[in-house]
Amino acid sequence: MSENLSIYGSIGFTDTEFTDFVVELDDPNLPASQAPMNTDLSGNEFSRAPDWTLSAGLTWRNGQGWIANVNANYTAESFNSVTAQNSANTIPSRTLVNFRAGWSGDNFGVFVIGRNIFEDEHFDSFSVSTNIGRWGQPRVFGLSLEANL
Repeated sequence: MSENLSIYGSIGFTDTEFTDFVVELDDPNLPASQAPMNTDLSGNEFSRAPDWTLSAGLTWRNGQGWIANVNANYTAESFNSVTAQNSANTIPSRTLVNFRAGWSGDNFGVFVIGRNIFEDEHFDSFSVSTNIGRWGQPRVFGLSLEANL
């Protein structure tokens, strides 16, 4: 683009599927008359493996130490579990936008940062049976001081 501006991006695609995956559950608490339970998960997708991921960003530098970067990344929806693959057990898609701007010298730098600046509320995993989940990255604004010794 130019010596001061860099633009970058990436696209990822995955198509996952278990081809031969049978789980045998031998529960010692079951009566002896009951045989072990077999569950065939062949054909199911890997858990937390979205079909699409995308990222893009740009970085500007002025040659006197001033730097600005903005970037975004997208992750498509994915199944939360290998066993329960239905719409109730899906981790929704999400898009996060971040920035970093400031000044950096040979040994010192100071930056204003922002992560998930549009406050995309999302979760990274959850359990349908307990309704307990792990929230994704919150919105964060801050000041970063860096030293290179």
